[in-house]
Amino acid sequence: MNLSGVTSTNPNRGRSGYADPGIAVRNLSAMARPRAKIHVSEASAEYVWVKTPGGGYDRWNPLVVPSLIEPMNLLTSRKFEAVVFVGPARDGKTQALIDNALAYVIKCDPSDAFVVQMTKAKAGDFAKLRLQRMIRNSPELKRQLSGRADDDNVFQKFFKNGAFISIGWPTANQFASSEYKYVFLTDYDRMPQDIGGEGSPFVLGKKRTTTYLSRGMTAVESSPSFELSDPSWEPSTLHEAPPVKGIMSLYNMGDRRRLYWCCPHCDEYYMQAPGIEGFVFPHNKDLFGFTDSEIRGDVGVLCTNCGAVITENYKPQMGENSIWVPEGVHIEREGKEYGLVGNARQSKIASYWKSGAAAAYQNWRSIVQGYLNGLVTYETTGDEEALKTAINVDMGAVYIPQRLVDGASKIALKDRAEKITERYYVPDEVRGLVATVDVQGGENRRWDVQVHGIGVGNQKWIVDRYSITDSKRALENGKFDRVNPAAHIEDWNLITEKVVNSTYKLGDGREMRVYRVGIDTGGEAGVTERAYEYWRSLRMNHLSDRVRLVKGRDGLEQPKVKLSYPDSTNRKDRNSGARGDVPVLMLNTNKIKDNLQNDLEREISGPGFIHFPDWLQDWFYKELQAEQRGDDGKWFKIRSRNEAWDLLVYCYALLIELGIVNTRIDWDRPPNWLKPWDDNSEVITREQRIALQDDSKALAKKRVPQKRQTRFRFN
Repeated sequence: MNLSGVTSTNPNRGRSGYADPGIAVRNLSAMARPRAKIHVSEASAEYVWVKTPGGGYDRWNPLVVPSLIEPMNLLTSRKFEAVVFVGPARDGKTQALIDNALAYVIKCDPSDAFVVQMTKAKAGDFAKLRLQRMIRNSPELKRQLSGRADDDNVFQKFFKNGAFISIGWPTANQFASSEYKYVFLTDYDRMPQDIGGEGSPFVLGKKRTTTYLSRGMTAVESSPSFELSDPSWEPSTLHEAPPVKGIMSLYNMGDRRRLYWCCPHCDEYYMQAPGIEGFVFPHNKDLFGFTDSEIRGDVGVLCTNCGAVITENYKPQMGENSIWVPEGVHIEREGKEYGLVGNARQSKIASYWKSGAAAAYQNWRSIVQGYLNGLVTYETTGDEEALKTAINVDMGAVYIPQRLVDGASKIALKDRAEKITERYYVPDEVRGLVATVDVQGGENRRWDVQVHGIGVGNQKWIVDRYSITDSKRALENGKFDRVNPAAHIEDWNLITEKVVNSTYKLGDGREMRVYRVGIDTGGEAGVTERAYEYWRSLRMNHLSDRVRLVKGRDGLEQPKVKLSYPDSTNRKDRNSGARGDVPVLMLNTNKIKDNLQNDLEREISGPGFIHFPDWLQDWFYKELQAEQRGDDGKWFKIRSRNEAWDLLVYCYALLIELGIVNTRIDWDRPPNWLKPWDDNSEVITREQRIALQDDSKALAKKRVPQKRQTRFRFN
C-alpha cells in the first residue's frame, strides 16, 4: 500500500517521522466511503452546531430561516452554475450559504472549495472565528480532521476524506491556476469589482470551476453597496433590480427570484418592497424634512393586495409559508393549494433578492429606527452614510444619493393635510370634479384613478384615489382576471362605470357628478388603439364630451396643451387606430409640471393651492415628489412610482383646456359646472339620480348613464 501523502509529522501520533499506519488506514477508509445523498439544508441540520443566545451550542435549525433552504439546496444543482443571494444583514445568509455549505463539503461531498473574503484580514477572521469554531463545535465535522498539524492552518484545511478548503481574498494571484468544485464569494459588494484588470471576482471565481463542468458551483452573497446613478430609471419588470454594479448586476443576470409572503388577512401572496416603502409606522413628520426620529407606535408592513397593515407577530408564520417566485412566474391558488404558473426567466444563475423586512434576526422597529436616525443625521449634518447603511445593509435595497433626491420639494406636504370626516366627501369649497386616469402595464396592469375637486381661484382638493385592477372576466377559481388595457376593449367599460359615471357625496346629502375625465393613452403596445376605440364607443353613448384622451410629448417650446386629431391612415404607424376622428389633448408636460410645482409650493390657502385630506398615506406624497427638474428644464424621475404626480399633471392640463388655468375666470359668473351647488349643473339629489337611472331617455338627454357608481354608501 502506497502511504505517500499521509505521512504524520505530529510527534504525538507516532514514535518516528514516518507514517502512522492507523491514521493512514482511517484516512483512506474515509475517502473510500460512498458520499451521502442528502440536501445541503438536511446535512446542515444534522452536522452543524451554532452558538445560541445563551452562550451554548445547538444544532442549526433550518426553520429559523426557512427562506434560505431553497438557495442552500441549489448549491448542488447541476442545472445552475451559480447561486446569487442579495439580502439584508442579520439574516443568517453567510451561515447558510457559506458556513453550512462548507460543512456539506467536509462531511457529504469531499471536494476542493475556495472561500473568498473581502480582505486578507477578513479571511483570517473567517478562518479562525467562524470556520474553525464550527468544526470544533460540531462533532461530525471535527472527526473529519486529518489529525496532522500541517493539514489545519489558517488559510488551508485538509480533511481525511479528501476535502480541501482554501480561504483567500480578491487578488489576481489568489484566483490564478487552482481548480475548485465550489467557489464561495461573501460580502461581494465590498470587494473590488475589477481584479488586476482581469475581470470581476465573480467572473474569475467561476472560471476556477469550469473543470468540473455542470458539477461546478459559484455561490455569491452580499447586501447591496453600489449607488444608483440614474434617478430616472424604473423597472421594466416587477422583479428587475436597479442597474448598479456588484451583486445587483449578478442578480439581474439570473432568473430573478423574489420572496412572496402570504398575507394573514387576505390569504393572498404579495411581494414585500425592499426599501422603506413597504413599512408602516407612526411618526411625527413626513420623511421629507425630518427632525424627530421617534417612532410613536408599532411598526408593521403593508400588504399590497388588500392594503392591510400586518404586525410583526405574524412574521414567523409568513416566513414559514413564503415562496420564492422567479421572474415570469406567478402564484395561483386552487382551493387551499398554491402553485407556480408561467415560464421562468431562463438563466444558468439562480438569483435571489430578499427584503429587510424578512431578515430573521432583526425586528422591524430596529430597521425603521435605523432609517429614521439616518434621515435625522443627514438633515442635521449633511452626512448620508448612516442613511445609506440603513438602506443597503438593514433593508437589502439600493441607495439613491441624496444629491439626486434633494431636487424634489422639501415641503412636508403631509403636515398640511386637512381633517376630512369622511372619505369620498366633497369639501364645501369645491365647485366641480375632474378625474384623471393613468394606465399601468407589465405584470401589474391596472388603471390608477385620482379625483380632484376644483374651487374658486383654481384651488384643488384630492377627493379620491384608487385603482381599477379586476376585470369582469371570470376565472375558474371564482375570481376575476386582471384588467388588460392593451388587449381587452371591454375592460375599458370599467372606466365608464367607475369613473365617468361616478358621483360623490356633498355635505347636504346631494351628489356631485364628475364633469370631465382625462385618460392617458400611453403605455404598452395596443393601449393607444384601445383608447381610441373606447372614446368612439363613448361618442355613440353621448358621453364623449365628458372624456378627454391625453398624451404627453417632448419639446420645451410646444404650447402647454393643444387639441389634436391624430391621423395615422397614411403613415407607417397606422395600427395605432388614429383616423383623425378622435380628439387628443397633447401636453407639454415640462411646462405643466413647472406650474404644478409652483402650486405645490404655495404654503397658504389661496389661488392655486392644493389641499390634501388626512386619509392619504405616505406613498401618495412620495409619488407626488417623485420627479425633479433638471438644469436643461426637463423633469426626470428620482423614484419609480410617480402616479400621483402624473395624475395631477393631467388634471392641470384639463383645467387649462377648460379655461380655469391661465384665464381670468369670473368666479361670480363661472361655467355651469362650477357654480354654487344650488345652481350647479352637476349637482343632483339622491332621488333625481334614482329617477334618472330609471328613465333611459332622460338619461341620454342629460348624459347620465344607466348604471351609476357612487363611491360611498347611503344609510
